[in-house]
Amino acid sequence: MVKKWNFEIRAFAEAFILQVITFAWFYFCGIGRILAWHNSMRDFVMGLVVFFFGQMVVKKPLLSRLWGPAGCIYLLMTGIYPYVIGTSMHGWHADFDLVNPYYLSALSVGIVLTLLAVAGKKEPQGAPCGDRYYRVVGHILQHGGYFLPGIFLYLR
Repeated sequence: MVKKWNFEIRAFAEAFILQVITFAWFYFCGIGRILAWHNSMRDFVMGLVVFFFGQMVVKKPLLSRLWGPAGCIYLLMTGIYPYVIGTSMHGWHADFDLVNPYYLSALSVGIVLTLLAVAGKKEPQGAPCGDRYYRVVGHILQHGGYFLPGIFLYLR
């Protein structure tokens, strides 16, 4: 029974650790209002959900080679832009609203690149197209960009 949930637990833990490291980096760069639900915690949860279900769809952990190109873009966009914004404000308040577009872009580009890499393989080992679970989660990931922010906005 425990072996059945090993991948799901590992996928959630990897997604959670990645989000904690990302938002800790934002804090160390001087970005404010990191713990405000209406600003950044909503994006934290959205990123956690996207990375968790992304791993479920491709059936590969975040540290696999499949996630490599997405990881490079995610690290560059969430590493450089917050640092430049945080250090260039010179005494002004660097708010999370300034970093939010770069974070969401990195998240979107990363997940789309990975899903395209899986779909582009001739023999997808991770997720067969006829699998009902794959289609449902893929649909959520495809259209989640429209619905997830609205759902989390409503939960304020």
